Amino acid sequence: MRICEDEYEDYLTTDGSGNNGQETMPATIIDILKRGNLELFHSAMIAWMCNPKEPNNRLKSFFLEGLLMHAGVKRCVDDAEITCEVPHGRDTRYDIQIKLTDGTKIIIENKTKSLGGACQLDRYRQKQCRAQHEPILIAMGLCEESFDSAVERCGKRYVLGENSHEYPFITYKEVLDILDPLVGDQVPVDAWDHLISQYRLHLRDVTELFEGIKRVYEINDAQDRESLATELRRHGDPRFMHEYFCARFCRYMRARLPWSELDARQIHFHSKHDTFLRVTVCDRWLSVSDEMKSLWSSYPAKYEIGLNLPDDQGVIADTGQECGMLRLTVEPDRDWSRRDFAEGFCALMNAGRRHLPKGWKRPSQSDKTFAICSEPICYSDLPFAALERKIRSFAESLVQCDP
Repeated sequence: MRICEDEYEDYLTTDGSGNNGQETMPATIIDILKRGNLELFHSAMIAWMCNPKEPNNRLKSFFLEGLLMHAGVKRCVDDAEITCEVPHGRDTRYDIQIKLTDGTKIIIENKTKSLGGACQLDRYRQKQCRAQHEPILIAMGLCEESFDSAVERCGKRYVLGENSHEYPFITYKEVLDILDPLVGDQVPVDAWDHLISQYRLHLRDVTELFEGIKRVYEINDAQDRESLATELRRHGDPRFMHEYFCARFCRYMRARLPWSELDARQIHFHSKHDTFLRVTVCDRWLSVSDEMKSLWSSYPAKYEIGLNLPDDQGVIADTGQECGMLRLTVEPDRDWSRRDFAEGFCALMNAGRRHLPKGWKRPSQSDKTFAICSEPICYSDLPFAALERKIRSFAESLVQCDP
């Protein structure tokens, strides 16, 4: 099949059957080749656009200057050396390293389909300082939630490290903002134009999905929910979108009462397997029964309410479909064996399944973490306000909350 240029855009936005706007094929070549999920792809692409010495890079030094300007770094970038994936120890690499002619070293830590913290940047800084180099460290992330300790001041974002050290933080939306005026909206005429055009289109697509999650679930604009779910399914990476959803919800919860009375560590992010958000249950904010206090006293353990969003459910689920699960999980302290804890737990809960509270399960002696109680989440529970009420209700069904 031969497609003329006038039909090119239609071809990219149809499924070949004339069903415009329905089940569409991936919007860009990057999506077709599944490169957008790879951190190395983005690091290599950004390093290439930054490199003024790259003969095929028509951006010259303008993109690098714009990137550093967003980070608040003013330096001469003429003859800068740009390197991607630079080894700096056993099994560790700098994502992007920039060496300027004045001896300044700039290290960019890039996060795409993962969420991190400042500890990695702190380690880089400590290592370079021990080598008597003071590098400029820049955090870069696909979205504003890419680093959990990010703050915003005077229109600029920073990642807070140890001793309140601030690392400039650039999102991919700002990368797009730098590219747009440099490239414009002219029709691509050659391979270079097509590459940049496809990359910009991919970044726009992804950032619009993030905005959609905030609009539909945080602001509760249900009108766009179905179209957003369709786009998220087409995007093909629900796992990271669930991480972003939960990171936004985590921020929402921390700002709410009585949740805001908690230590920040009690509402935290966890991305092992399918469980992304956990709210620690402790007697600092819950008035527990004497039975539960006895359990905690006899068998120290971590009790958490976990939000489970499987990859094939959650934000991509159809209306009316089960979206996930709330679970009360128990992780015994290291000082106690799993078998002793399981036996002690069952003894304190009257030893038999039929004597446990409704919905509770006898913990297995072989599991490290016991999921002892669960409740399904449906379509209507996903907006943040509704999900908060669901978690409150679930917590209150287990133990009596303080008034």
